[in-house]
Amino acid sequence: MRFLQVNLFYDAYLRSLDHHRNGCRDLTFDQQQRLLWEDGFSACYYFAEGMAGLGHETMMVVANDRISQEAWQRENRAEVGPPVISGPTGAWGQALPPDLLAILLAQIRKFDPDVLFFQDPISLDSRFLALLPKRPKLVVAWRASEVPKKTDWSDFDLLVSSHTPSLRAAKARGARWQEFLQPGFPERLARAVEGAPKCREVAFCGQLSHLHRRRTELLTSLAMDQLGPGRPYGLHFAVNTDGKTPAGVAMHAIAPVYGKEMHKFIRSAQICLNIHAELAERTGGNMRVFEVTGSGSFLLTDMGRIDHELFRPGQEIETFRDLGELRQKIRFYMENPEARERIARAGQQKCLREFSLQKAAAHLEILLERALQAGSRRRFGPFHPDRWLPGLCPVPA
Repeated sequence: MRFLQVNLFYDAYLRSLDHHRNGCRDLTFDQQQRLLWEDGFSACYYFAEGMAGLGHETMMVVANDRISQEAWQRENRAEVGPPVISGPTGAWGQALPPDLLAILLAQIRKFDPDVLFFQDPISLDSRFLALLPKRPKLVVAWRASEVPKKTDWSDFDLLVSSHTPSLRAAKARGARWQEFLQPGFPERLARAVEGAPKCREVAFCGQLSHLHRRRTELLTSLAMDQLGPGRPYGLHFAVNTDGKTPAGVAMHAIAPVYGKEMHKFIRSAQICLNIHAELAERTGGNMRVFEVTGSGSFLLTDMGRIDHELFRPGQEIETFRDLGELRQKIRFYMENPEARERIARAGQQKCLREFSLQKAAAHLEILLERALQAGSRRRFGPFHPDRWLPGLCPVPA
Protein backbone atom coordinates (compact mmCIF):
# COMPACT_ATOMS: atom_id res chain seq x y z
CA MET A 1 0.00 0.00 0.00
CA ARG A 2 1.34 3.43 -0.98
CA PHE A 3 0.45 5.84 1.82
CA LEU A 4 0.96 9.61 1.60
CA GLN A 5 0.26 11.77 4.67
CA VAL A 6 -0.21 15.53 4.25
CA ASN A 7 0.31 17.65 7.36
CA LEU A 8 -0.19 21.32 8.09
CA PHE A 9 1.68 22.47 11.20
CA TYR A 10 1.16 25.56 13.34
CA ASP A 11 2.87 28.57 11.81
CA ALA A 12 4.19 29.47 15.29
CA TYR A 13 5.85 26.06 15.56
CA LEU A 14 7.45 26.32 12.13
CA ARG A 15 8.79 29.77 12.98
CA SER A 16 10.35 28.43 16.18
CA LEU A 17 11.80 25.47 14.27
CA ASP A 18 13.24 27.79 11.62
CA HIS A 19 15.32 29.42 14.35
CA HIS A 20 16.88 26.04 15.20
CA ARG A 21 17.29 25.16 11.51
CA ASN A 22 19.48 28.19 10.86
CA GLY A 23 22.15 27.11 8.43
CA CYS A 24 20.19 24.00 7.40
CA ARG A 25 18.30 25.46 4.45
CA ASP A 26 20.54 23.75 1.90
CA LEU A 27 19.83 20.25 3.24
CA THR A 28 18.05 17.76 1.00
CA PHE A 29 14.33 17.10 1.31
CA ASP A 30 14.97 13.79 3.09
CA GLN A 31 17.30 15.51 5.55
CA GLN A 32 14.72 18.23 6.22
CA GLN A 33 12.08 15.56 6.77
CA ARG A 34 14.39 13.84 9.20
CA LEU A 35 14.69 17.05 11.24
CA LEU A 36 10.91 17.40 11.38
CA TRP A 37 10.49 13.73 12.28
CA GLU A 38 13.05 13.89 15.07
CA ASP A 39 11.44 16.97 16.60
CA GLY A 40 8.16 15.10 16.89
CA PHE A 41 5.58 17.89 16.66
CA SER A 42 2.12 16.22 16.85
CA ALA A 43 3.91 12.88 16.58
CA CYS A 44 0.93 10.95 17.98
CA TYR A 45 -0.59 11.48 14.52
CA TYR A 46 2.42 10.35 12.47
CA PHE A 47 0.47 7.50 10.95
CA ALA A 48 2.85 7.40 7.97
CA GLU A 49 5.64 6.48 10.39
CA GLY A 50 3.54 3.66 11.83
CA MET A 51 2.47 2.42 8.40
CA ALA A 52 6.11 2.34 7.28
CA GLY A 53 6.84 0.13 10.28
CA LEU A 54 4.21 -2.29 8.96
CA GLY A 55 6.02 -2.55 5.63
CA HIS A 56 4.07 -0.06 3.52
CA GLU A 57 5.64 2.47 1.17
CA THR A 58 5.03 5.85 2.75
CA MET A 59 5.72 9.54 2.39
CA MET A 60 4.88 12.37 4.78
CA VAL A 61 5.00 16.05 3.87
CA VAL A 62 4.43 19.23 5.86
CA ALA A 63 2.77 21.24 3.14
CA ASN A 64 3.19 24.65 4.79
CA ASP A 65 6.84 24.16 5.77
CA ARG A 66 8.50 26.30 3.13
CA ILE A 67 12.03 25.10 3.87
CA SER A 68 11.40 21.38 3.33
CA GLN A 69 8.95 21.93 0.47
CA GLU A 70 11.35 24.14 -1.44
CA ALA A 71 14.02 21.47 -0.93
CA TRP A 72 11.71 18.99 -2.67
CA GLN A 73 11.09 21.49 -5.44
CA ARG A 74 14.85 21.92 -6.04
CA GLU A 75 15.18 18.16 -6.45
CA ASN A 76 12.07 17.77 -8.64
CA ARG A 77 11.91 20.95 -10.76
CA ALA A 78 10.47 19.15 -13.77
CA GLU A 79 7.54 17.92 -11.68
CA VAL A 80 6.37 21.27 -10.32
CA GLY A 81 4.05 23.44 -12.39
CA PRO A 82 3.42 27.18 -12.08
CA PRO A 83 1.91 28.63 -8.89
CA VAL A 84 -1.72 27.60 -8.43
CA ILE A 85 -4.28 30.29 -7.66
CA SER A 86 -7.26 28.15 -6.77
CA GLY A 87 -9.59 30.01 -4.47
CA PRO A 88 -10.58 28.17 -1.27
CA THR A 89 -8.95 24.81 -0.61
CA GLY A 90 -11.08 24.23 2.49
CA ALA A 91 -13.42 25.77 5.03
CA TRP A 92 -10.86 28.41 6.02
CA GLY A 93 -10.03 29.70 2.55
CA GLN A 94 -6.84 28.96 0.59
CA ALA A 95 -4.59 27.15 3.04
CA LEU A 96 -1.35 27.51 1.08
CA PRO A 97 0.25 30.25 -1.00
CA PRO A 98 0.15 29.47 -4.74
CA ASP A 99 3.77 28.23 -4.98
CA LEU A 100 3.46 25.80 -2.05
CA LEU A 101 0.12 24.59 -3.38
CA ALA A 102 1.79 23.75 -6.70
CA ILE A 103 4.51 21.81 -4.88
CA LEU A 104 1.97 19.77 -2.87
CA LEU A 105 -0.02 18.90 -5.99
CA ALA A 106 3.21 17.79 -7.70
CA GLN A 107 4.17 15.61 -4.71
CA ILE A 108 0.82 13.84 -4.77
CA ARG A 109 0.99 13.37 -8.53
CA LYS A 110 4.52 11.95 -8.42
CA PHE A 111 4.07 9.64 -5.42
CA ASP A 112 0.71 8.42 -6.79
CA PRO A 113 -0.62 7.08 -3.47
CA ASP A 114 -3.22 4.39 -2.94
CA VAL A 115 -4.16 6.22 0.27
CA LEU A 116 -4.03 10.00 0.64
CA PHE A 117 -4.26 10.91 4.35
CA PHE A 118 -4.93 14.44 5.62
CA GLN A 119 -4.03 15.56 9.13
CA ASP A 120 -5.96 18.85 8.62
CA PRO A 121 -9.07 18.18 6.52
CA ILE A 122 -10.54 21.57 7.42
CA SER A 123 -7.88 23.53 5.54
CA LEU A 124 -7.73 20.91 2.77
CA ASP A 125 -11.15 19.41 2.11
CA SER A 126 -13.02 18.30 -1.02
CA ARG A 127 -12.25 21.66 -2.66
CA PHE A 128 -8.56 20.73 -2.62
CA LEU A 129 -9.26 17.26 -3.97
CA ALA A 130 -10.94 18.87 -6.99
CA LEU A 131 -7.50 20.18 -8.00
CA LEU A 132 -6.00 16.69 -8.31
CA PRO A 133 -5.77 15.34 -11.89
CA LYS A 134 -6.13 11.79 -10.53
CA ARG A 135 -8.08 10.75 -7.46
CA PRO A 136 -6.34 8.21 -5.17
CA LYS A 137 -8.13 4.95 -4.42
CA LEU A 138 -8.80 6.13 -0.87
CA VAL A 139 -8.96 9.61 0.68
CA VAL A 140 -8.75 9.52 4.46
CA ALA A 141 -8.55 12.16 7.17
CA TRP A 142 -8.10 12.58 10.91
CA ARG A 143 -10.07 15.14 12.92
CA ALA A 144 -10.59 15.48 16.69
CA SER A 145 -11.75 19.06 17.14
CA GLU A 146 -14.47 21.42 15.98
CA VAL A 147 -15.67 21.07 12.40
CA PRO A 148 -16.83 24.32 10.76
CA LYS A 149 -20.20 24.23 9.01
CA LYS A 150 -18.56 25.14 5.68
CA THR A 151 -16.41 22.00 5.69
CA ASP A 152 -16.98 19.73 2.68
CA TRP A 153 -16.00 16.06 3.05
CA SER A 154 -18.28 14.79 0.28
CA ASP A 155 -15.29 13.41 -1.65
CA PHE A 156 -13.64 11.78 1.40
CA ASP A 157 -13.89 8.04 1.84
CA LEU A 158 -13.02 7.71 5.52
CA LEU A 159 -12.78 9.98 8.57
CA VAL A 160 -11.00 8.53 11.60
CA SER A 161 -11.12 10.08 15.06
CA SER A 162 -11.14 9.45 18.80
CA HIS A 163 -13.66 12.28 19.13
CA THR A 164 -17.35 11.38 18.89
CA PRO A 165 -18.54 14.86 17.76
CA SER A 166 -16.05 14.74 14.88
CA LEU A 167 -17.37 11.35 13.82
CA ARG A 168 -20.93 12.68 13.83
CA ALA A 169 -19.80 15.75 11.88
CA ALA A 170 -18.08 13.52 9.32
CA LYS A 171 -21.37 11.86 8.50
CA ALA A 172 -23.12 15.24 8.24
CA ARG A 173 -20.35 16.68 6.00
CA GLY A 174 -20.54 13.80 3.54
CA ALA A 175 -17.65 11.42 4.41
CA ARG A 176 -18.54 7.90 3.26
CA TRP A 177 -17.33 6.13 6.39
CA GLN A 178 -16.54 7.18 9.95
CA GLU A 179 -14.43 5.00 12.22
CA PHE A 180 -13.00 5.25 15.74
CA LEU A 181 -9.20 5.41 16.05
CA GLN A 182 -7.00 6.34 18.99
CA PRO A 183 -3.78 8.25 18.31
CA GLY A 184 -0.57 6.50 19.29
CA PHE A 185 2.57 7.57 21.13
CA PRO A 186 5.95 6.88 19.44
CA GLU A 187 8.23 5.05 21.88
CA ARG A 188 11.25 6.87 20.40
CA LEU A 189 10.05 10.09 22.06
CA ALA A 190 10.01 8.40 25.46
CA ARG A 191 13.63 7.39 24.92
CA ALA A 192 14.54 10.91 23.79
CA VAL A 193 13.46 12.51 27.10
CA GLU A 194 14.35 9.64 29.43
CA GLY A 195 16.36 10.80 32.43
CA ALA A 196 15.42 14.49 32.13
CA PRO A 197 15.50 16.12 35.60
CA LYS A 198 12.24 16.88 37.43
CA CYS A 199 12.94 20.59 37.77
CA ARG A 200 9.33 21.84 37.71
CA GLU A 201 6.56 21.17 40.20
CA VAL A 202 3.12 21.65 38.57
CA ALA A 203 3.03 22.26 34.82
CA PHE A 204 0.57 22.71 31.99
CA CYS A 205 1.16 23.15 28.28
CA GLY A 206 -1.47 23.75 25.64
CA GLN A 207 -3.88 26.23 24.13
CA LEU A 208 -6.18 28.80 25.71
CA SER A 209 -9.03 29.88 23.43
CA HIS A 210 -12.80 30.20 23.23
CA LEU A 211 -12.86 26.39 23.18
CA HIS A 212 -11.07 26.19 26.56
CA ARG A 213 -13.04 28.36 28.99
CA ARG A 214 -13.01 25.85 31.86
CA ARG A 215 -9.29 25.27 31.33
CA THR A 216 -8.66 29.01 31.56
CA GLU A 217 -10.77 29.32 34.73
CA LEU A 218 -9.00 26.45 36.51
CA LEU A 219 -5.49 27.62 35.61
CA THR A 220 -6.35 31.16 36.68
CA SER A 221 -7.67 29.89 40.03
CA LEU A 222 -4.47 27.93 40.65
CA ALA A 223 -2.47 31.04 39.82
CA MET A 224 -4.50 33.12 42.29
CA ASP A 225 -3.73 30.55 45.02
CA GLN A 226 -0.08 31.52 44.70
CA LEU A 227 -0.80 35.06 45.88
CA GLY A 228 -1.55 33.99 49.46
CA PRO A 229 1.03 33.47 52.19
CA GLY A 230 3.43 30.57 51.82
CA ARG A 231 3.49 29.83 48.11
CA PRO A 232 2.36 26.17 48.09
CA TYR A 233 4.08 24.97 44.90
CA GLY A 234 5.55 26.28 41.69
CA LEU A 235 3.39 26.68 38.59
CA HIS A 236 4.71 26.59 35.05
CA PHE A 237 2.35 27.32 32.14
CA ALA A 238 3.52 27.01 28.54
CA VAL A 239 0.47 28.33 26.71
CA ASN A 240 -0.45 29.77 23.34
CA THR A 241 -3.57 31.88 23.12
CA ASP A 242 -5.92 33.30 20.51
CA GLY A 243 -5.69 36.68 22.22
CA LYS A 244 -4.40 38.18 25.44
CA THR A 245 -3.15 35.75 28.10
CA PRO A 246 -5.26 36.05 31.29
CA ALA A 247 -3.38 37.98 33.99
CA GLY A 248 -3.22 35.12 36.49
CA VAL A 249 -1.94 32.65 33.91
CA ALA A 250 0.54 35.20 32.56
CA MET A 251 2.25 35.42 35.98
CA HIS A 252 3.43 31.83 35.55
CA ALA A 253 3.66 31.63 31.76
CA ILE A 254 6.64 30.89 29.60
CA ALA A 255 6.77 30.93 25.81
CA PRO A 256 4.86 28.12 24.09
CA VAL A 257 6.85 24.93 23.62
CA TYR A 258 6.53 22.55 20.69
CA GLY A 259 7.94 19.26 19.49
CA LYS A 260 10.86 17.83 21.42
CA GLU A 261 11.00 20.90 23.68
CA MET A 262 7.39 20.25 24.70
CA HIS A 263 8.16 16.64 25.57
CA LYS A 264 11.13 17.77 27.65
CA PHE A 265 8.87 20.29 29.40
CA ILE A 266 6.31 17.56 30.16
CA ARG A 267 9.00 15.19 31.40
CA SER A 268 10.45 17.88 33.67
CA ALA A 269 7.17 18.27 35.61
CA GLN A 270 6.45 16.45 38.85
CA ILE A 271 2.72 16.89 38.11
CA CYS A 272 1.45 17.56 34.59
CA LEU A 273 -2.10 18.88 34.24
CA ASN A 274 -4.56 18.13 31.46
CA ILE A 275 -7.90 19.92 31.10
CA HIS A 276 -10.05 19.02 28.09
CA ALA A 277 -11.81 21.46 25.81
CA GLU A 278 -15.55 21.78 26.35
CA LEU A 279 -16.34 20.05 23.06
CA ALA A 280 -14.51 16.87 24.12
CA GLU A 281 -17.66 15.29 25.63
CA ARG A 282 -17.14 11.70 26.85
CA THR A 283 -14.76 10.76 24.12
CA GLY A 284 -11.25 9.42 23.55
CA GLY A 285 -8.42 10.98 25.50
CA ASN A 286 -6.91 14.04 23.88
CA MET A 287 -3.35 13.96 22.61
CA ARG A 288 -1.95 15.32 25.88
CA VAL A 289 -3.11 12.19 27.77
CA PHE A 290 -0.81 10.04 25.65
CA GLU A 291 2.02 12.58 25.50
CA VAL A 292 2.20 12.90 29.29
CA THR A 293 1.88 9.22 30.13
CA GLY A 294 4.14 8.21 27.22
CA SER A 295 6.82 10.65 28.35
CA GLY A 296 6.79 9.09 31.82
CA SER A 297 5.27 11.98 33.77
CA PHE A 298 2.46 11.96 36.32
CA LEU A 299 -0.85 12.93 34.69
CA LEU A 300 -3.56 14.75 36.64
CA THR A 301 -6.53 15.12 34.27
CA ASP A 302 -10.12 16.28 34.57
CA MET A 303 -12.80 13.67 35.21
CA GLY A 304 -15.93 13.06 33.18
CA ARG A 305 -14.03 11.94 30.08
CA ILE A 306 -13.02 8.56 28.75
CA ASP A 307 -9.47 8.93 30.13
CA HIS A 308 -10.40 6.93 33.23
CA GLU A 309 -11.49 4.09 30.92
CA LEU A 310 -8.14 4.14 29.12
CA PHE A 311 -6.02 4.47 32.27
CA ARG A 312 -6.91 3.45 35.84
CA PRO A 313 -7.23 6.45 38.21
CA GLY A 314 -5.01 6.15 41.24
CA GLN A 315 -2.91 3.49 39.52
CA GLU A 316 -1.85 4.77 36.08
CA ILE A 317 -3.13 8.37 36.11
CA GLU A 318 -5.00 10.57 38.57
CA THR A 319 -8.22 12.51 37.98
CA PHE A 320 -10.18 15.41 39.46
CA ARG A 321 -13.79 16.57 39.18
CA ASP A 322 -13.62 20.20 40.28
CA LEU A 323 -11.30 22.92 41.51
CA GLY A 324 -11.43 21.75 45.11
CA GLU A 325 -10.39 18.22 44.21
CA LEU A 326 -7.71 19.55 41.87
CA ARG A 327 -6.17 21.57 44.70
CA GLN A 328 -6.41 18.63 47.12
CA LYS A 329 -4.75 16.16 44.75
CA ILE A 330 -1.96 18.54 43.82
CA ARG A 331 -1.15 18.96 47.52
CA PHE A 332 -1.38 15.23 48.21
CA TYR A 333 0.89 14.16 45.37
CA MET A 334 3.40 16.92 45.98
CA GLU A 335 3.70 15.55 49.53
CA ASN A 336 3.82 11.89 48.39
CA PRO A 337 6.47 11.64 45.66
CA GLU A 338 6.74 7.84 45.88
CA ALA A 339 3.04 7.37 45.08
CA ARG A 340 3.30 9.96 42.31
CA GLU A 341 6.28 8.28 40.65
CA ARG A 342 4.73 4.82 40.99
CA ILE A 343 1.63 6.01 39.11
CA ALA A 344 3.76 7.77 36.47
CA ARG A 345 5.74 4.57 35.80
CA ALA A 346 2.60 2.48 35.53
CA GLY A 347 0.99 5.05 33.22
CA GLN A 348 3.97 5.02 30.90
CA GLN A 349 4.02 1.23 30.77
CA LYS A 350 0.31 1.19 29.89
CA CYS A 351 0.71 3.86 27.21
CA LEU A 352 3.67 2.19 25.50
CA ARG A 353 2.04 -1.23 25.75
CA GLU A 354 -1.50 -0.43 24.60
CA PHE A 355 -1.42 3.00 22.95
CA SER A 356 1.76 2.98 20.90
CA LEU A 357 1.95 4.54 17.45
CA GLN A 358 2.60 1.09 15.99
CA LYS A 359 -0.60 -0.25 17.53
CA ALA A 360 -2.59 2.73 16.24
CA ALA A 361 -1.15 2.15 12.76
CA ALA A 362 -2.10 -1.52 12.91
CA HIS A 363 -5.68 -0.49 13.70
CA LEU A 364 -5.63 2.03 10.84
CA GLU A 365 -4.25 -0.62 8.47
CA ILE A 366 -7.30 -2.82 9.18
CA LEU A 367 -9.67 0.07 8.46
CA LEU A 368 -7.86 0.94 5.22
CA GLU A 369 -7.90 -2.64 3.98
CA ARG A 370 -11.62 -2.88 4.67
CA ALA A 371 -12.24 0.38 2.83
CA LEU A 372 -10.15 -0.65 -0.17
CA GLN A 373 -11.99 -3.95 -0.35
CA ALA A 374 -15.34 -2.17 -0.15
CA GLY A 375 -14.43 -0.21 -3.27
CA SER A 376 -17.38 1.69 -4.67
CA ARG A 377 -19.92 0.31 -2.21
CA ARG A 378 -21.40 3.12 -0.19
CA ARG A 379 -20.53 1.86 3.32
CA PHE A 380 -18.74 -1.09 4.87
CA GLY A 381 -20.68 -0.87 8.12
CA PRO A 382 -23.41 1.13 9.78
CA PHE A 383 -22.54 4.26 11.73
CA HIS A 384 -23.77 4.09 15.33
CA PRO A 385 -22.59 6.87 17.71
CA ASP A 386 -23.11 4.55 20.69
CA ARG A 387 -20.38 2.36 19.25
CA TRP A 388 -17.78 4.81 20.55
CA LEU A 389 -18.77 4.67 24.21
CA PRO A 390 -15.96 3.70 26.64
CA GLY A 391 -14.62 0.22 26.31
CA LEU A 392 -16.37 -0.77 23.07
CA CYS A 393 -13.50 -0.15 20.66
CA PRO A 394 -10.25 -1.76 21.86
CA VAL A 395 -7.31 -1.29 19.50
CA PRO A 396 -6.47 -4.68 17.94
CA ALA A 397 -3.48 -6.53 19.38
